[in-house]
Formats: sequence, structure tokens, C-alpha cells
Amino acid sequence: MNFFRITLALLALSTSNGASHAASAPVPVKDLFRDYDHGSISMSPDGSSLVSVFPSEWEKRYVRGLAYLNIETKESKIIHLDHTITIMQADWVGPRRQLVTVMGINYNRWAVLMGLLAFDADGGRSVHVVKPGDSSALFGTIVDDPRNRMRQAFAFSPPEVISCRGAGPDEILVAQQKRGDRYEKARRSVDEGAPPLPGVYRLNILTGKYALHTVDPGWTFNWFADPQGKVRVATGLNRAEFTSDGRWVDRKKLPAEKAFWFSDTGQVEEIAAIKLDPHEKFNPLGFELGGKRFLFSGRQGRDRAAIYAYDPVAKTVAGPLVENDHVDVSYPVLSPHDQTVAGVFVDDGLSRIEWLDPKLRELQPSIDHALRGYTNVMTGWTTDYQRILIRSTSSQEPGRYFLLDRGKGSLAEVYQRAPWLQGAKFGETKAIALTARDGVPLHGYITRPPGASDSARLPLVLLVHGGPWSIRDYASFDPEVQFFATRGFAVLQVNFRRSAGYGRKFEELGNHQLGRTMQTDLDDAVDWAIAQGVADPNRLVIAGGSYGGYATLMGLIQQPDRFRAGIAMFPLTDLIQQAENYKKDIVQKPWTRAEFNLESFKELVGDPVADREALQSVSPNEQVKRIKAPIFIVYGPKDEIIDKEQVKKFIGRLRMHKVKFVHFAPRDEGHGISDADKRIEVYTALEKFLHQLALVNAPRPAQASTAGKQK
Repeated sequence: MNFFRITLALLALSTSNGASHAASAPVPVKDLFRDYDHGSISMSPDGSSLVSVFPSEWEKRYVRGLAYLNIETKESKIIHLDHTITIMQADWVGPRRQLVTVMGINYNRWAVLMGLLAFDADGGRSVHVVKPGDSSALFGTIVDDPRNRMRQAFAFSPPEVISCRGAGPDEILVAQQKRGDRYEKARRSVDEGAPPLPGVYRLNILTGKYALHTVDPGWTFNWFADPQGKVRVATGLNRAEFTSDGRWVDRKKLPAEKAFWFSDTGQVEEIAAIKLDPHEKFNPLGFELGGKRFLFSGRQGRDRAAIYAYDPVAKTVAGPLVENDHVDVSYPVLSPHDQTVAGVFVDDGLSRIEWLDPKLRELQPSIDHALRGYTNVMTGWTTDYQRILIRSTSSQEPGRYFLLDRGKGSLAEVYQRAPWLQGAKFGETKAIALTARDGVPLHGYITRPPGASDSARLPLVLLVHGGPWSIRDYASFDPEVQFFATRGFAVLQVNFRRSAGYGRKFEELGNHQLGRTMQTDLDDAVDWAIAQGVADPNRLVIAGGSYGGYATLMGLIQQPDRFRAGIAMFPLTDLIQQAENYKKDIVQKPWTRAEFNLESFKELVGDPVADREALQSVSPNEQVKRIKAPIFIVYGPKDEIIDKEQVKKFIGRLRMHKVKFVHFAPRDEGHGISDADKRIEVYTALEKFLHQLALVNAPRPAQASTAGKQK
């Protein structure tokens, strides 16, 4: 029995139309690219209830509320829905109590007004701990954080819950991040309503009162407490590399990181044993079970990141505890009770978990046997491991949740992220391995259309991921992949050199290789698909967004007779112009990372002065006349990464050289399409574009309006 979906139906929260999809028809665009009905689901630490974040539409605006289900009684209700605020995240801070971060909505002007609510799981004892916009809120970010550009967009961000155990009853520990030395110099106290000093605070979740608990030893953006609630580790940036108002001094390179250990007596010392250079990919995770050692991922002088343990007694690093011969290991699964590291993901082909908790390690095989075909992650469990919440995903399933009750011997589905896709037929994604022409091993994925024979030669879409640094492809449910697969295409994805997650050497092989070996890796992957009998060499399409859009255009230029069409979304078209834009931003937008972006561009792509001729030779804008295939191109009028003028200039040259194309500029969109309705319009138009190419035998798509300009 699907209790949670029944609950949502009773509450009229689900927008599922209940329709199943015919096996012979492609999944409708509107079903693939609409927003999911629900963001997350979590189980209370005592296993008594489930809470789900859900969206609600009001006057064509969406806010998110919270719904509750008592697992035993099946009692269900909405515990929070307010069309003036929306829920950003919900954290369990006790067996049955929630701390909810909310954002106030101001529809007349842009505003981010954060607040905190606390209430019992069933909605009782509701307290507005901090009202949105309260000047004394425990909110704030690093003024100028060069590692996270998104933080600079928000004046206020939610406090991070460090531990559910404070110094007194009904208290938790939360972190207030660095906002600038000027607050310290002014000696403002928290009682005066001024933003508090950075550090860890005791926060009473019944009264909203707070007090400084641990002073920030540096420019901290990560705090960790041990399972007993004692603050032990702080990691952040070197304060000496910042001005008093929070600007980092040498803006051509990232500031150095620092890590600190707090003793039982509160003494602070730097952790010298952990390598913190940016190339080391240091990522603090949390404490191991029992809380004796602190776990982190990093390279520690090796090629690939692995999991290590810092021993505060010996002041040494042990490990690697978990490593892989092919990929970096860094993403943790944390215990819902004390945030200890229960396991880590290993994305070597298809994703799996290496459990550090022996009880969860013992349970995993039986769960995988019962839920075959999924990647099954235990996201919540009671302290006795009798009741467990499981998230199941695959390349064909965006997410289902199951509740395992070991005492009752039952396993029941309680939730689906996209119930309207029930009955739809999707292509299965499989991991592949091949070798580039210069001997470099490459990994990727192939997705065949649903029901396609393994021996059939198929029209193929080479789908290139963006980035290219810090990004890679995974075998997860991807609406874009399934869009192509359910319309009869095989979809080929390859993690070409410079893709993230395969070690430092693999990344550095891509330096100064845009349009060169990074591009030939893609060609070699297509050759592999043809040699394997998967792809029909006469029906090839290349597609991608951002860097993938650039690679798409370069593929059409370098191999004009190979691809029947190109699909380029938000593409980089002129490498010299991209560097010039960084130079302009240094003067016009000094608060951005423009100087660092320019230096990174020189290191990874090339120097726009010294390497000008080489960069021009691999800029699509300079070689438009070589393109023969029609192009579907999308750009964002408000794109702050790829200047719209750069793409518009490219489109002008397409006209000049009489290259066939369709182009869209979805209004108010930037480097991507965030609005679901506009995504649906763009991909409906793309479906029509593909149908006109007659590459597959598929039902003709319905006519639809476009999401912007069409030529």
C-alpha cells in the first residue's frame, strides 16, 4: 500500500493525472520536463513519522510547504503552508521536532528574507524562532567567498545545524559564517540586533534565544561537532588573505584553506597533517562511527581522491580507508542521528555505496535483492535499525521511497518523486569503457531506446556534458537523455579528458585541449559506438549545453560530413571574446571572480594574447562556413557566463553563410532554463526539429508554441 501517495492525494497535493503511457508512444515532453511534485522526504529519528516538502501554486507562483504522515496511525496533514514564505530545507533536531528554514517572498521587488520555524513533526508547539528579515537573525555568509559564486547572490543564508545537542535543554548548535572584520572591530553585541560574530551558537528552538558558544578561529565555512555535540573541527579560508571588509586580496588565485582542531578545553590548533592545496580536492566529511577520528576525502599527494581519517591524538592521517582504481571517492552518506559518516558513494560505472557502518553493510545485499534494478540508498534509520527509509533510483526511475519495517517483516513503497511517469517505458543506461586514440582510457554511458534490440543499429545522439571542469556524466535518471531515447535514439555520453572525478592526471590531460584531444575523445567514442554495432553512421547527431554546446559546434566544424544535425544550448562560441569578457568584468564587476576566472582560463584553455592564433583556430565563430548540418541553438538573454552578444554574433554568421538553423532565447533565462514551462516549450520545438530530420520512425509530435525567438 502506497501510504504516502494516498496521503498526498487526500491532501490534494499531488498533480499526477494518473495516466499510464502507451509503450509505443514517446513519453510526452510535458511529463519529462515538468518539476517534480515533491522535493524531499525524510523519516523522524524515532521512525514514527515521515515529512515531505511539497510545492503549492498560488497566483501562478510556487511556494513549498510541509506535509506529515504518522507511520503507525496513518494520520496525515499539512503542517505548514504559507503563501508568503517558502520552505528551503527541513532538518530533524530531535526525535520528533523539525527546524525549518524558510524564505520570505516579496513579489514587488527582489528580496531574500530568511527565517527559522521550529515545530513538532505533527505541527504542534510551533515557534517562529526567527522571522524572515529579522536583523538579529543567525544568518549570513562569507562576504566574498571565491569558492562558491552562488553564495555571493544571497545577502542572507540559513545557519548550518552543527549538532542537535546544545549546552542546555531544547538547544542545538548552529554556525554563523564570516561576514567581515568590521563587525568585530565595532564590538557589536548580539543583543543590539546587529549581525552576530562568526562562530558556533547555542540556539534555543523553543524561544529563539541564542548565545555564542565557539569563536571562529579563521574565515570558517565548515564546522563539525563530534557525536557527543562537542565542536571539534573548523575548516575555511586563510584570514590573512582577506581585507577587513571581507574581500580576498590576491584575486588571481584562490585563498589557501586552513583546518583547525578544538580540544576538550577549547584550545585551537591548526591541523598540519591534512594537505589543503586546491589540487588536493580536500573535502571534510564528518566523524567516523564512535567519533574518535575525523574523516575527509582528498588526494593527500596521490592521483585520485579517497577517504582518510585524521587522528587527533596522534595528529596523523590514516588511510586511504576507501579508494577506487578509476574514480575519486568523496560523497558521503551521513547518519540522521549524529551526522557521522555511515558510507560513501563510489561512482565507478553504476553508482554504489561503500558502507562504513557494518550493520548497514550487512543489510544492503538483502535490500538490493528485494529492489532489483535500483541503486538503493538507506537515507534514514532508527537507532536499532528496525525501521529504515530507502531511496531507490536508476537511469529509468527518478526516485521512489520504500519503508522497511524489519520488526513486521514488511517493505512498502511510500512515495514517488514523479508518479505521473508510472507505466512509462524508458531506456536503460549502461556503463561503457573504451580507449582513446592516444591510449587514454575513457569511461561513459550508452542508453538505448526502450525495447530496442541489442543488435539493432540506431540513430545516435552524442550528448556532451557541460563544464568541462568539475563536471562529469553519471548513470542517473536524466530527462534529456530519456527525451532522446524515447524518441528512438541511442544516447552516447563519454567522460572525456578533463571531466571531473577521474583523478588529477586525467584532468590535466585536458589543459589547453579544447577543440583538440578533448574533441577527439568524443570522436573516438562515436567510432566505438559504430564499431560495437550500436550506432548507424548515417544517422548521427551531436548535442550539449554550455561547454557541451561548444563541443557540438566544433564537432560540426571539424567533421562537417559526420553529423546530420547539432543541438547547441548556451554554447561558448568565441574563446578570445570569453577572455575579453573576463577582463571587462574585472573593471565593471569587481565583486565577481573575474580575475580568478581569467587566470584559470589562461591555465586551462590558453592565454588570449600569447595563444591568440591557437585559440582562434578552435573558436566556432571563426569557422562557421565549414558547418553543413542544421543547428538547433538556444541561448539565455540573461546569461552571465556566456555573453548573449557572443552567441548573437555567431547566429549572424550562420545567416551570412546560409547555414540552416533554429534559435530560441527564452525570456528571463540565463545559463540554463529554470522555468518548467519554458523547458517544455523548448524541448517541444526540439522534438519538431528532430522529426523534420526524419532520423527515426516515431509518431509526429503535437504542434506547440515556442519559448522565444524562432527563425
